[in-house]
Amino acid sequence: MRSYADGLCRFLLACGVVALGLVGQAGAVMLTLETSQDNTLYEDITGALSNGAGQHLFAGRNGDGGGRLLMRGLVMFDVASHIPPGSIINSVALSLNASTPTPRTGTVTLHPVLAPWGEGLSVGGGMGEALGAAPTPGDATWIHTHFDTAFWTNPGGDFNPQPSASLAVTGNGPQGIASTLEMVADVQGWVDDPASNNGWLILQENEAMSQAMRFDSRDNVNPAVRPLLTIDFALPPMLISPPSGIFALTQVMDIVLFVNLPPERTIAGAMAFLDGVDVSADYGLCFLNGTGTVTEGGQTFRCPNRSAAAIGVGSHTLQVVLNLDDGTPLEQAVNWLILPNTEP
Repeated sequence: MRSYADGLCRFLLACGVVALGLVGQAGAVMLTLETSQDNTLYEDITGALSNGAGQHLFAGRNGDGGGRLLMRGLVMFDVASHIPPGSIINSVALSLNASTPTPRTGTVTLHPVLAPWGEGLSVGGGMGEALGAAPTPGDATWIHTHFDTAFWTNPGGDFNPQPSASLAVTGNGPQGIASTLEMVADVQGWVDDPASNNGWLILQENEAMSQAMRFDSRDNVNPAVRPLLTIDFALPPMLISPPSGIFALTQVMDIVLFVNLPPERTIAGAMAFLDGVDVSADYGLCFLNGTGTVTEGGQTFRCPNRSAAAIGVGSHTLQVVLNLDDGTPLEQAVNWLILPNTEP
């Protein structure tokens, strides 16, 4: 049976991120993610090639032995599962590791992908996977977003032709794409609207004339060379955990309120409402009694061991309203659906 003793950590990756990742301003967090999926599109008008579970990604045109096919890499990061709604993205940086068998130089560009795509179990053949392999169900190919049931509007992938960033590759080894305004806007959009997150496509400039570059993927046997996205973001002023979701009547719900305010602000008053009914007195002994200066990095108030049975079966809304000493109100609400018997 699950307990939500540290429910806030469902938002913030892990308790260690909350404790160790707070930097600078109140509530600022530094987070590093591996790709949630990656793949390579191989130029084949029948969609017969992919590399969903391969150790590498490609960008550019492969050699005569590979049929001179264009290749484009795909990477995606599940930011919405690790960054709370309402957070503000300050900067992002993408790390790749180049591992082309014959090291090459050139420029690759990063483009937001405009349609969902998949990663199957295919593993490319040939030298370092450059020839691709037969796609498996769900794989992205040159014509498929998901083999073999869904298709790109444009063969080779649907993506914004305007790059969000570029990278001058000078040889093999670690490659870093520094934060740009466009990359920040991309990630902010993925936090605000998770359904819009389709990741980035990696292609070479002048790809028709270029020789392919190889980068390591999330399936590489060496964890140190996998793609990483580092995100600096500011937490929203207030979070309630557990977040909106489905719970069982038999669960214990440890309710946590995280407040992220400038150090000079204080909480002058607080109220809580459950389904529109004032329950401030019930919650006053835990997270509503914390008046005083909020420390840098935020302050956490807990209402431990709350029984879902006491809240009751059905759909419920918990709303918290804080009044700050300067008169500013803060409001946050979550919606919980409590089921009668089995845990979801």
